Amino acid sequence: MKKYFEVQAMCGHVGKGKYIPISFPVIAINGKEAAEKVRSYPRVKHHYKKAILNVWEISFDSYLKLKDANNLDAYLHCNNIQQQRQIENFESRVHYMPVFIEKKYKRTKEYMMYRQQITRLHNIDQERKIQEYYSSALTDNSWNDKPIDSTGGVITISLLRRIEMIYYISDSHFGDERVMRLAKRPFHSVNDMDDTMISLWNKKVGGTDVVYVVGDFAINNQTAIKTLKQLNGQKILILGNHDACLSEQALQYFESTATICTIKDGVHSVTLCHYPLLSYENSIYNGYHVFGHIHNNPRDIATKIIPSLPRHLNCGADVIGFMPKTLQELIYLKEQTMHV
Repeated sequence: MKKYFEVQAMCGHVGKGKYIPISFPVIAINGKEAAEKVRSYPRVKHHYKKAILNVWEISFDSYLKLKDANNLDAYLHCNNIQQQRQIENFESRVHYMPVFIEKKYKRTKEYMMYRQQITRLHNIDQERKIQEYYSSALTDNSWNDKPIDSTGGVITISLLRRIEMIYYISDSHFGDERVMRLAKRPFHSVNDMDDTMISLWNKKVGGTDVVYVVGDFAINNQTAIKTLKQLNGQKILILGNHDACLSEQALQYFESTATICTIKDGVHSVTLCHYPLLSYENSIYNGYHVFGHIHNNPRDIATKIIPSLPRHLNCGADVIGFMPKTLQELIYLKEQTMHV
């Protein structure tokens, strides 16, 4: 009887001269046959004894989704969103761990158990686990004595408290009654809108976290200064068309400003610009583009084109629930819209 499998294998990345993990949908009688099929693929590192990383039996629906993702991303060397969500989530966490923590755990049995389990987790679930413990870890004086066994491996409060998160949000338009009305935001007044967004921001963002504000922060200089004083985190501004009103006094509350920039979020390359771009740095190497500007305006031509582009992520406040989101959360939201 034929079954459906997801097979992870190390494959050559065309043009970059290195190997990366890729997931393949396979129909086979058993896992061994599925692994052998993938091992025979030309791009698989077949001469390497650990070319096949994992083999999972999956449902027919999951098989179709994985197959569609592979077809959709054929022009990007078959890397797909589902594979990145499952495999690279752990690496994005490791990127922010101190060196001594990384060395301590890297080759222990517990560490390997943790790594194996976390690759199977949906990113959004792991983000919620981290968020659940993050704020309490900062204020708990006995954190050294509190192990958390949440993923099948051992992870402690002391490790979680050292993780710095990266968030994205654009088009908050603090103090702008016109935008509140045109975008049909669900608030009774401008003050209600501002207070709600500040509250949501501070509930999620810690003092050492980084927030990229991807343009159109506030209606005027005075509102910007008043709001920035109340917001947690280290804020970096990607300038939008409504940020010309900000003076040097307001800009000093940001760590830095730029019109466009490319950063590293975990293992991902992320290009930030207020305006949506069709082509950007590392776009052919699975890089992501995080943007704003278009809100949820159905009349904007970009609103019609962007949904079909899997690595274009809209971080507009109207689209993401008026609170900063991590890259993994933006990817998850994008997947939901693509598979509707």
